[in-house]
Amino acid sequence: MEKTKCRLCDLEQKTKWFYEDELFIICNCMTCQCKMIVLKRHDTKLTLEESNRLLKLLIKFAENRRVSFVRRTIPNHWHMHIKNGR
Repeated sequence: MEKTKCRLCDLEQKTKWFYEDELFIICNCMTCQCKMIVLKRHDTKLTLEESNRLLKLLIKFAENRRVSFVRRTIPNHWHMHIKNGR
């Protein structure tokens, strides 16, 4: 049985990317076209260091916007969406 590839682990730059560091990528989601923060390593939980970095990224990129932690399409890789509006 072939192991299913994770689309977020193999994330290609097919949409606009806004930010990248050693922990996260912020890009447009191919499905909904809103900004998406993607953890670079394959996991569903953040470490303390990742959580601290995420807070700084949210202040910079998600001010006055709704955020969604619901992972409908790719449930086994941590990511979140930054929605337009409040």
